[in-house]
Amino acid sequence: MQSITDRLALLQTFSGIDDTALFRGVLPLLLAAQQDERAWLGSLPAAQRDTYIDVLFGAFTPKTIAVLQEEDGRGWAFLKSLLASTSDGKPFDGTHVLIPDVSLRLRTVSMTRVQKGIFDVLPNALKAEYVEDLLRSLDKLSTDETFTSKAVLKSLSLDPATLIAVMETASYHLDNTPATQRKRQRHDERCVVLIPICARLTRSTDLDKAETSIAQLTTLLDSRDFTTIHPAPALLANLMSILSLLLTRRQNIKEGIDYLEQEILSALLSLLTRIDDPAEITRAHIGIEVVIKVIRASNNPRTAQRALLVAGELARLVPEGVLHNVMPIFTFMGSSELQRDDAYSFGVVEKVSFG
Repeated sequence: MQSITDRLALLQTFSGIDDTALFRGVLPLLLAAQQDERAWLGSLPAAQRDTYIDVLFGAFTPKTIAVLQEEDGRGWAFLKSLLASTSDGKPFDGTHVLIPDVSLRLRTVSMTRVQKGIFDVLPNALKAEYVEDLLRSLDKLSTDETFTSKAVLKSLSLDPATLIAVMETASYHLDNTPATQRKRQRHDERCVVLIPICARLTRSTDLDKAETSIAQLTTLLDSRDFTTIHPAPALLANLMSILSLLLTRRQNIKEGIDYLEQEILSALLSLLTRIDDPAEITRAHIGIEVVIKVIRASNNPRTAQRALLVAGELARLVPEGVLHNVMPIFTFMGSSELQRDDAYSFGVVEKVSFG
């Protein structure tokens, strides 16, 4: 096997060259670092190992994005597989075990390269895939690794359409309607036949999957600054839809729902305050009914406060759609913890009533 010194000397002669051919030539070395040569790399001094991995990824630039989209799919599959590398050295698919220091270094450096320009030039469909895999990886990481991954996630820019795609995937197991349950059952049955590992995955309960959905959605929304996101009608509709799904899960899931509802309501508030055309609300096909249900269902004053503020914004934009719901709001205010804050209560109800 070639010495690490010789390899580094050869690779460093190409430093600064930004070309797809170079990355195509380096990709087999990256694949070997993840697989055949992982034990060898794990045996090297940390400084040499890290330098080698850094030099390999130096060939991975926005100009080499075409390699990720080639028909054989090796580049893209490799990049996504690195997200599944965990501190115990076991990828999610269980096919092979990585040397922990090597796998985590590959993961960290790859995320840094993606963060610094690669992500911005990806097609939206691949952006959504990458973020979905990043979210799925978080519950397998140590505290420090999770913190680093969340910082990367926060730096990745998502337009409304891509954000909606990620939220729809993350919220899939929240939908408890009979039609969706049948669809999931058919998928799981095919999965058991075609992919043996899925047999183990299907043993996890619907409740576990729903709780995972809540955790992923919470992380995703925490990573977004909704004051800078375009208030697209489709995004408003998607957030309202997830809010509605959460209401159906209140009876059997206690952990995390209040906080996620507050995040969604805050996002809605940030978007609605920047809308002046009532037609935007009409196009989104959203009403106040879901917000009223949240107000009635929640025992958390903070959730209720945010829901009332969202109701106030809807009243400003579509007052006729809110008018027939004023009485339920008054009833709630009179019977909830919020009645102790008379000034606040009066201000919010006044906004809703005369929006």
